[in-house]
Amino acid sequence: FYLYLILLFLYVLIYKISWLYKLPIILFFLFCIGFIAYQLFFVYPFLVEKFIQIYNNRGLLSTLLSERDMLFEWRFGENIKLWTFLNYLFGGYDQRVFIIEMDFVDIFLFFGTIGSLIYLYLNFFLLFSFPKKTSFIVFFVLVYFFQAALSGHFFYSATNSLYLVLICLFFSSHQRIDFKSQSKSIMIRQSDDKH
Repeated sequence: FYLYLILLFLYVLIYKISWLYKLPIILFFLFCIGFIAYQLFFVYPFLVEKFIQIYNNRGLLSTLLSERDMLFEWRFGENIKLWTFLNYLFGGYDQRVFIIEMDFVDIFLFFGTIGSLIYLYLNFFLLFSFPKKTSFIVFFVLVYFFQAALSGHFFYSATNSLYLVLICLFFSSHQRIDFKSQSKSIMIRQSDDKH
C-alpha cells in the first residue's frame, strides 16, 4: 500500500503539478516521511528491529520481499517435485500447503502455464482495455502488476478486486465523458465553419 502511495505521489509530482506548487507538496511529503519515521522508530521500534534482523540474516532481497523468497525456495521446489506434465500445463497444488504469496508464482502453481496465460490475458486486456491510454492509466497498470509480483493475495483479494473495478469504471467513464466533450467541440467547430 505504501509503495503505491509513494509511486503515485512521485507520478503526480513529476507529471501533473506545475512548478509553482511543487515546493509545498515536497515539504508536505517530507513531513509525512518524518511522521512515518517517527512512528517506526519511536512507537513501533520492534518492526524496524525485525527488518534489520532479516537484512542481517538473509540480505536485501529477503527484506524487500518480507522473506517470501524463502517460501519460494522451499515451497516451489517441493511442489514441482510432485508435478506431472499435465500439472505444468494446467497447474494444481494444495494452497494451504504450498502458497508462496507472490501472485505470479501462485497463479502459475494453481493454473499452470496455459491457465496462467489465459488468466493474465483476461486480467490485463479485459480490465485495462481503454480506448485512450493516458500516462496515468499506464502508470496504474504497471504499478498494479509490479505490486502483484511482490505481494500475495493481490489478484484474488475481494477488497482489491472491488477497488480495481471501481478504478476501471472511473477510467472508462472519464474517457467516455472526455470523448463526448471532444466530439461535441468538433461538431461545434464544423458548424461554425459552415456559417
